[in-house]
Amino acid sequence: MAKGAVDMPLKDRKARRLYGKTYREKNKVRLREQYRAWRLSSKEHLNQYRRRKYHSKPSTERDYQLRRRYEITLAEYNGLLAKQCGRCAVCKEPVV
Repeated sequence: MAKGAVDMPLKDRKARRLYGKTYREKNKVRLREQYRAWRLSSKEHLNQYRRRKYHSKPSTERDYQLRRRYEITLAEYNGLLAKQCGRCAVCKEPVV
């Protein structure tokens, strides 16, 4: 164990959470830099993961985006689109 290091509590869940929280607060800048460096070094891997995830279930991803951005479900969106005959409600252009 390193000089000045504190044993992390393993059994008590509350103590473990408190330890983690205080550790992150004390080392905020260092951890941020570490994470940033990891993201930059793993950029291609992360992009591949995101592409694979997006293409594996496109309807799930679309549903998530609609909920997050517009607070509607994919079913509600499809209902609106059908009601508008597949066209934009504002400009009347076909929705791709």
